[in-house]
Amino acid sequence: MEKAVCLRGVYPRRAFKGDTIYSYYQHREFNLILAAKSGGVARVQDDFTAQMVVDGVIAQAQKDESDARIRAAFDCPEKVRRFDDFSVQEMYAHIHSLRREALGEEALARAMDIAAARGIDFDLTGGLDQSKKKEALLQRASAVALMLCEAELCCLMRRDMETLCRQGKRIYLLCGGSLPDKKQLEKWLNCENVTFLPFDSALEGMDCLLVYGEDGLLQAPPVEAIVHAVPRGYYTQAAVNQLGCVRPCLVYVPAHFDVTRYVPLISRARLTYWQLAKLWEAQGDGVYDLTVEALYRRYPQYFINMYQNGAHCAEAAEACRLRVPPLPFGDVFAEFDAARDEAIRQYLSEFDNIRYFSGKFYEEQQTGILVHALRIQGAKQSGVISCEGETPRQVFKNGETGVVSNFLFFLTPKLAALYNDLRADRPYEMASAGEGHLDYKLCDENGQRVETFPLFRKMCIARKADGGYLFFNFRLGGGEIRVNGHCFRWEKAQVDGDEGDVIVYTPYLSNDEQEADRDAQRIRDRIR
Repeated sequence: MEKAVCLRGVYPRRAFKGDTIYSYYQHREFNLILAAKSGGVARVQDDFTAQMVVDGVIAQAQKDESDARIRAAFDCPEKVRRFDDFSVQEMYAHIHSLRREALGEEALARAMDIAAARGIDFDLTGGLDQSKKKEALLQRASAVALMLCEAELCCLMRRDMETLCRQGKRIYLLCGGSLPDKKQLEKWLNCENVTFLPFDSALEGMDCLLVYGEDGLLQAPPVEAIVHAVPRGYYTQAAVNQLGCVRPCLVYVPAHFDVTRYVPLISRARLTYWQLAKLWEAQGDGVYDLTVEALYRRYPQYFINMYQNGAHCAEAAEACRLRVPPLPFGDVFAEFDAARDEAIRQYLSEFDNIRYFSGKFYEEQQTGILVHALRIQGAKQSGVISCEGETPRQVFKNGETGVVSNFLFFLTPKLAALYNDLRADRPYEMASAGEGHLDYKLCDENGQRVETFPLFRKMCIARKADGGYLFFNFRLGGGEIRVNGHCFRWEKAQVDGDEGDVIVYTPYLSNDEQEADRDAQRIRDRIR
């Protein structure tokens, strides 16, 4: 299996697999869900070939053949593990090679011709816009390399080439490999007075690099770079703090800077291009000369809320009452976390009716759960709200005020699609909604008691008739379930028990070891 050569600084899958049951690969217009524990592919969503069907380039049967080839490449755990050391882009290049095998070079070339002609609306309103940084960089550059990763952005590249040509700059185009080849670029662009370079060139003698496509957000370029992108992949959206929204951005990337070191997908991000851009807007080019640790010490306010993506950093304003003091020398990230938590505690303590808790709570079967909580006296207007497909953060941005807490798991559109794909041959079991409730829920709806089947020992919150709340650990007790007209009853002792005609097994009876089967041998012994 041949891997594509690309600029350094990209994620290998091994770095973010963690211990997730379902492993997501999402890059550009392609989405692959791998069932890492049970093996094989749970879902393939290829919007690239779907658009080819819409454009009349291929028939639906050809798309199905392409999807089948991709599915076959990931149809067992052994094949999935072969990609652990592939980067995001290298996996995409391999997937694109499988498309090529199924559809042919001519069809793919035609699809890219259509995409290059169609273009894309690159309106930077509301997104990261470092156009001034781009202008300053190009003004002092004499040799500029350009890399087109996505044909839809060809119009932007053509416009920049015309400007660079008028300014008398030396222009170099990277081509081949996972990029469009020389023949395609000559068809789409005016390539007079342009030098072509192999896609894996070291860029020696170049003053800067212009990248058109989200691949540029996951690279550590050898020279200063400007990336024009509409991030659709999970990893690229995380790098610019645009998770959940498809929005254009124009981002400056310092030479040799690897953002992936600071955006681990299995723990909290430490720095994204959003923080860098906002620091640059407020403090100037000097921020790029500092280490990330130095940025935390000098400008801690910019890192209080790592997941905001608005036009301004509200916490950095002088009027912000939440202030993080200067940090001492040592483990800067640990010191920052402690200082931020203390600043939050002091800020919340200013309110007479609020008590703030932060710490680890221990329980049987748990090694420790980090909890941040508020105890609010006399919260008479409290209640359960419905977000109706939005996140709690979005609801409150739309004008709601107050404190919101989420104790539940929800069915997202991605999970709903996965849930239904696994029940393709059982339509009566499919979820009818794109969003919904995944965990235990008991409520009164129009005078009727509505109760869902609980997962296992989950944290629960109950609102009492007097407006107060109870917090407790819910366990499945005795009950019954009807399947195809048959009623199966069990007692509380038969939940994760040893005796009885009906025994209900829950995830609470799971193996603690990572990657281990779900206590399969113990269950098989009981069945015998």
